[in-house]
Amino acid sequence: MKKSSLVVLSLILALSIVPAGVSAKNSPVDPQNVNNYSDEDINQILINSGMPEEKVEQTDIDLKRAIIRDNGENLSYTGSENKDYKYDFQGKLVEVEQLQTSGGITTMGAISSADLSFTVLVFDGTGTNVKEIYGGWQWNTTGNGPSETAPQGVYKDVMAIAIPDGWEIQSNSYSSEIYKNERDPYTSQPTTWQLLSGGYDNNGQPATDGYDLYGAAWRMSSAASSPFAWFKGHVHFDMKKVQSDAINRVLVKYMEAQSNPFTGFSATLGWTPLSVTYTPTNGSTNIGSLDYTFTM
Repeated sequence: MKKSSLVVLSLILALSIVPAGVSAKNSPVDPQNVNNYSDEDINQILINSGMPEEKVEQTDIDLKRAIIRDNGENLSYTGSENKDYKYDFQGKLVEVEQLQTSGGITTMGAISSADLSFTVLVFDGTGTNVKEIYGGWQWNTTGNGPSETAPQGVYKDVMAIAIPDGWEIQSNSYSSEIYKNERDPYTSQPTTWQLLSGGYDNNGQPATDGYDLYGAAWRMSSAASSPFAWFKGHVHFDMKKVQSDAINRVLVKYMEAQSNPFTGFSATLGWTPLSVTYTPTNGSTNIGSLDYTFTM
């Protein structure tokens, strides 16, 4: 009897041990439960993951909920970075830091806020050398779209993540969300953020032409064509390091579609390692990107 007890105990211990180099994570949390978590609960889970409190506060609440919904509460933070863009006088997206100073001289005066904000977040994934990559975006301005040259909201815009050689995107790991905030017709102020069903083409998966060995791209659908609204969202996949000398970098890129008033808009996607292009055949594009290096 004593011997049988020892065998059972040994089996329990063996099953509870996680091999070195392998991340142990909870199963994804029930979506309804996460929706009921307070903002403070969400923030504390991410702080417990090792994410600096300042970074937690800077990250959009709906993106934070999605990360916990996808991965559970036992997260392990790798790193993150933010970048802001603002339209220049020619209507092109330029990094706020570049607009604020040029040779030490302020070029646009006081810049109160960005037009487009970016974030990339990296967490440990399930398995050896697996990383969870989240790319978040948010338009902070509105009017005739986010811009005068994009009168159809964010329709046909593209959000992409590109990866280098030596990494592989894990199948069935893609996820995405878009949120919409309708402008109040009387005050012209934002109302509340609502999850936008069908905001991305292809049922929230990467676009049919957006799958590649070097990344994935999501195209925004006609559901996101309202001209009098603010939009935000994120895209995500897991990737695995399969070559020990591969660089630890990702590129997050937002490509704004600007229609030609006579011919409309169309473009093609192109990929190389750590690079994605959205080349217009009709109309033009406006580009914002964030290139981030992380540690394993």
